[in-house]
Amino acid sequence: MKRTNINLEEDQHDYVKTLAEQEGKSISAVIRDAIEAFRGIAMERNKDDPIYSILGMGSSDGKISAEDHDDVLYPKRDEQ
Repeated sequence: MKRTNINLEEDQHDYVKTLAEQEGKSISAVIRDAIEAFRGIAMERNKDDPIYSILGMGSSDGKISAEDHDDVLYPKRDEQ
């Protein structure tokens, strides 16, 4: 888990603090839950985006991976 600081408007802080107290959670837990809920909504909204149809299209013999894409797309001049 990463530690971070955020700035909230006073009314946002009051709301999150009240919600945390009602649910018996920390403010951090409430904010993490909100981010996960938002991420789920965003993923659902974007699931039909055509860009995702390319996932899994490629195959590899195990020698080249997504981590190596720059080397494949932009080989050094002496490798061309």
